[in-house]
Amino acid sequence: MLRSSIPFGRLFGVEVRVHISFILLLALSVGYSTVILNNLGRGLALWLALCFAVLVRETARAIAALYTGLQLRGLLLLPVGGVMAFAPREHGIRKPSMR
Repeated sequence: MLRSSIPFGRLFGVEVRVHISFILLLALSVGYSTVILNNLGRGLALWLALCFAVLVRETARAIAALYTGLQLRGLLLLPVGGVMAFAPREHGIRKPSMR
């Protein structure tokens, strides 16, 4: 994973890291809303909404990967989405089964 990311911990055996740009985006949104709008809470709420949206999207992607048989090793969360690191397959590419 990148050096410019902060380890968040392990969740269900998956290493989760958060990119430092989340912290910079927090400072930017809170600073802008405090200076321009004189309202700290609005910038913080915007940042939390962004974090929630990224978490929901990446959780859905992780569930889809698990459903298709991929083993997730690591997840790097970015403000625009996430980057997943998968474990290599043991027997090459598996064809999806027809149900």
